[in-house]
Amino acid sequence: MNEPSIFDATPLIYLGKARILDKIQLLSRRNIIPTRIFEGVVSKGKQRGDADAFYVEELVRCGLLEVQEVPEQRQVLKENQNLSPADIDVLSLAHQLRGRAITDDQAVRLAAAIENIPVGGTLSIVLGLVKRGEITRQECRQLIETMIEQGWYCSVSMYARILQKLDFI
Repeated sequence: MNEPSIFDATPLIYLGKARILDKIQLLSRRNIIPTRIFEGVVSKGKQRGDADAFYVEELVRCGLLEVQEVPEQRQVLKENQNLSPADIDVLSLAHQLRGRAITDDQAVRLAAAIENIPVGGTLSIVLGLVKRGEITRQECRQLIETMIEQGWYCSVSMYARILQKLDFI
């Protein structure tokens, strides 16, 4: 895909925990983290000793991920009480760069739909890697199970739908 991917915290954290963020350049040429998200995930994560924070920082240092300041938050998004300032940064940057917001948050996805901003999430990244042949179906199942063990939320019905999708890839 040619559009840049703008990462929200949850996909960044759990794809980092699963150690597959280094493969995302296969799906999108530009992978961007808004500064506020970087500070929350990496700066605060390093203070807590989170291994995924150090991993994300290394990928930024290598140039696989880039940190970008949000020049201006969209006013219409600022009026949405369901969005945090970090959420607004992700959507504002996705809008400004004509990119795709990578988020698992339903409120952010709803706001993106209203603003006509394309979205993806943790699953779209993992399934995209399967479709490209970068990971196997079995590796995908293991990644999802690892992320769930690490605290990523996935309902039973969603997990069943994921397994169905894997059968058709």
